[in-house]
Amino acid sequence: MNTFFKCLLKLLKIFLLIIIILAALGGILAASMPKSSLQVQIFILYSGFAALTAFFYMFIDLKLHNTVIFIFIIVIYMFMIDYLPDVKYNMNLDTCIDNGICAENLEVNTEYGKIIINAQTCIKYGWSWNEEKMFCDLR
Repeated sequence: MNTFFKCLLKLLKIFLLIIIILAALGGILAASMPKSSLQVQIFILYSGFAALTAFFYMFIDLKLHNTVIFIFIIVIYMFMIDYLPDVKYNMNLDTCIDNGICAENLEVNTEYGKIIINAQTCIKYGWSWNEEKMFCDLR
């Protein structure tokens, strides 16, 4: 039974590693957009650091305090987007380009030309505006 739990834990670590590496790669791609600044570069370096930490966490048996440090590193990574405005801008721009849901104050190219997303322009061009989340659905 003990071996079963060890195998299950290894599979969980592998799954966690894959998720963290994919998130880090997605973060690197989204953050390396036009408005690249020192904040974006810090985020890209931290993304690589988080992916490497996850890789080592998978293959090294860590004590409890190291696991807590690893969880702390991942929590910081998750909240970095909210506290680094340039990174958040690039993430919002990437989301807007990918699926047409654009956050307020983004400048985007549309069939009507280059516009700044806000409630007035969204309603003016016939798109749906979400007042609660402050985004415009361009689809």
